[in-house]
Amino acid sequence: MKNKDDELAGSRGERLQTLLHEARPAPALPPRFHEQVWERIERAELPREAPGGFWLDALMRRLLRPQILVAGATALALVSGVAGALGGSLAAKEVAKARYIESVAPNTLR
Repeated sequence: MKNKDDELAGSRGERLQTLLHEARPAPALPPRFHEQVWERIERAELPREAPGGFWLDALMRRLLRPQILVAGATALALVSGVAGALGGSLAAKEVAKARYIESVAPNTLR
């Protein structure tokens, strides 16, 4: 149920709108006006890039994705594991060679 005050306020609001439009008519907005305004707002909210650091920022954004980081960590673990195995194998061969020489000629090479 509407109140008399609500009806008065509604009619006053309508009259006010009519008076405002009659007093100074608004020019017609250009096509796609609202769309262009929102595009400008979005562009203004985007972070500004440093003049010389654009390529570096783009590279870092691509490299710091979770998928890239996981793949890089996995590759690093595999490469370090292979390098450790090869280094250990070479060290074991050197120790075996030294023990063989010591067993064949124990006093001559010391």
